[in-house]
Amino acid sequence: MRRLLDRKHQYIKYSVLFVISALLIFGAFLIEKKNFLWNEDGLYQHFNAFVYFGKYIRGIVKTLIFEHKFEIPNYSFAIGYGGDIFTTLSYYSFGDPFSWLSVISPFGAAEYVFCFAVILRLYLAGIAFIKYTKFMGHEGAENSVGALMYAFCGYGVFYIIHPFFLNPMIYFPMFLIGLEKIFRGEKPVMFTLVTFISAISNYYFFYVTVLLTVIYALVRGVDIVPKEGVKNYIGRLLRAAAAGFVGVLMAGFVLVPSAAAFLGSSRTSSKSTVGIIYDLDYYVNLIAHYFTWGEYDVYTFISVSFASIIGIIAEFRFKSREKWRRVLFIVMSVFLLFPVFASVFNGFNYVINRWTFAYAFLICYLFVINVKKVFEIKFSRLYPAVLAAAVVGTVVIGMQCHHVGDKYIGQSQELGMADKQLTGNFSRAAALICDDEFHRTDVGDYREVNSNQPLWNTYGGTNAYWSVLDGDFGNYLKAYNVYKDKIYDIRGLDSRTLLLPFASAKYFTGSADVTWQVPYGYSDIGETEDELGMKAKLYKTDNYLPLGYTYTTAISESDLMKLTVAERQQVPYFAAILPDDSELLSKLEKPEIKFSDSEVPYKIDSCEDVEIDGNTIKAKKEGKVTITFDPVEDVELYLEVSGLEYQAEDDEYSAELDVEDENGAKDSLVVYAPEHEYYMGRKKYFFNLYYSDEKRSRLEIEFERGGTYTFEDLKLIKQPLDGMASKLDELKETTLQNVDINTDSISGTITSDEDKLLALSIPWSEGWSIYVDGVECEKVKQNLMYMAVPVTKGTHSIELKYHTPFGRLGCVITLIGVLVEAVWIRFLRN
Repeated sequence: MRRLLDRKHQYIKYSVLFVISALLIFGAFLIEKKNFLWNEDGLYQHFNAFVYFGKYIRGIVKTLIFEHKFEIPNYSFAIGYGGDIFTTLSYYSFGDPFSWLSVISPFGAAEYVFCFAVILRLYLAGIAFIKYTKFMGHEGAENSVGALMYAFCGYGVFYIIHPFFLNPMIYFPMFLIGLEKIFRGEKPVMFTLVTFISAISNYYFFYVTVLLTVIYALVRGVDIVPKEGVKNYIGRLLRAAAAGFVGVLMAGFVLVPSAAAFLGSSRTSSKSTVGIIYDLDYYVNLIAHYFTWGEYDVYTFISVSFASIIGIIAEFRFKSREKWRRVLFIVMSVFLLFPVFASVFNGFNYVINRWTFAYAFLICYLFVINVKKVFEIKFSRLYPAVLAAAVVGTVVIGMQCHHVGDKYIGQSQELGMADKQLTGNFSRAAALICDDEFHRTDVGDYREVNSNQPLWNTYGGTNAYWSVLDGDFGNYLKAYNVYKDKIYDIRGLDSRTLLLPFASAKYFTGSADVTWQVPYGYSDIGETEDELGMKAKLYKTDNYLPLGYTYTTAISESDLMKLTVAERQQVPYFAAILPDDSELLSKLEKPEIKFSDSEVPYKIDSCEDVEIDGNTIKAKKEGKVTITFDPVEDVELYLEVSGLEYQAEDDEYSAELDVEDENGAKDSLVVYAPEHEYYMGRKKYFFNLYYSDEKRSRLEIEFERGGTYTFEDLKLIKQPLDGMASKLDELKETTLQNVDINTDSISGTITSDEDKLLALSIPWSEGWSIYVDGVECEKVKQNLMYMAVPVTKGTHSIELKYHTPFGRLGCVITLIGVLVEAVWIRFLRN
């Protein structure tokens, strides 16, 4: 036993413990034949980006070898409506060192390599922990046990569903080692390199980790200042700041464009409510699950072995001379108590505790440095038992994580099916398309649609589920009230017929048995069945617009926003929608718009488990309201609810509203209470009951969850579509011809008999430059999210070129950083 507890071979001991523990904790996945890919983010964001990165790098190498061209694609129409490859995917894979494993793994094996990389991250987190404890002067078997506790803490075990969330568990201890080296007067090279690697891996967690490191550095001053003085302490802080700044400069090629894209994204354009304190349940659960497993509010995962309480008690009981540990524990404990700190760690956005890996790190460190003091000296016979108890507690917590309610295993993908999920279903239907003309494929079935499938399958779609989507896209979705749930989770255009042509949505896919969701004017042209047995149909329409079409009339964005949602979606058929400060508003004619929508009078026919008092609805779970109206047919039907607010009767703070007509057409939207982390202040909801040529006279509204719903107005609106085709034909009288799409460039020609505005169904981005007859022209935003450029009478060549916004600046900054680091290293050597 003593040989197991000596100071030698700590890494070997940890490795053995890690393998055994990992098999016990994650063995259920193997038994259930599951992988680590969560059905939502895991498959369609993380794994999708992982395999795409491998394909992307291999494509660059292949082009270089066989075509003798060095091309680094920056733009893809398979990202949402079209987006920057680098800035969108740098959040997930571009820059993450573990993503390079995908380059050497074939698509069929990528799922297994991806899961291996998850375990590897956890293992390296423990290795980083041991390196820190050894650097701080602590040796022994407790280092290996503490590392195991840290690697398999609640945060680590839970976030296998978000693999890059595990990276800061590795980087944080290395940050602290680099900082401690500077405090000891050693070279700052390590701190610079860790800063660089963390910054290129993921800018969000770089921010979190740097903030934690700054707090650590400030608290360390509690002990350093009395010993070495304020001047020396501040000097070393400045040296650390300088070393970190150089690391940031070196990471500029990733950090600058990615951070700029994030700051301009739709996710940061809305702010959530941050309360003063949490609910009582949060504090009760926080205590209950401190040393046991439990998923509690705002993802506050700690859950370390119960044996670790020894370290906390001993730290405050014996009060060593190193006060900083106790101060840091108190400070970080306070951070857990108030929502404002969770918001700060989340970039001053919604409340979520994604920093608790650092809290678990501190608890495990306190265990390592105190367990020997307590048991090796006075209770030496119990020392091995305590270490064993810590290991067993860690394994038990880890096993609980994936077995509670079968939640995590139950929501993971079947082992060996990830590649089929990415290439099946609607993507397989889209693969039926043989069409060289620029187009997009809209998608139905919000509940079943596989987000981001176009990325791997390389086709233009209308669905996007990425954390970084351009803010203009968010403004578009808000203006037309077309998003279902979260503004960065876009799964098609809700089959809204009037919006589809402007996205060049020539095709539509949906489940074979959900025909009521097919938009007006689309005809069935094929059906597929994937390896999972999912059947999908492909539809085609003539009511679409090409890549470039033209306007002679325009209105301002402010005038658009004065209209109702139903009216707004008709405006693009009559005029371009331009920013209020655009000079083109005075040069283009004002349109004469004839709106064709109209309200449908209705009455409440019956209520089931629902009480209505004026504009207040008190509903029980699955309560229903039925409204009736005079029959309508050959129209798209909408239900608009304005000023809707939800007051929950439990701690879920979200509810789904379902609206269904008597023919089975239904739409669903999620309503958030202000207390919910994803609440963004939305109060207007627009349900689409789709187009039908059959008579309809009844709707049923179902409340998924009980609570109080208040609203200002509720309207039933019908929209005839018979005049749509003729208005599109007018817009297509002058279009961009001979379109040629290449890597980061598009070209074509246009012949116009008068001055017009060439509208493009390409999302607005600072990265696009437009050239008319070889001369760069100022582009203008149109229809809130697309681009346009004015053209004069005659024939013109049009060329668009794309580069990643701030990409060149980032590369220059990286070059400066590398040069500064090289000079600094040379200076230190001399």
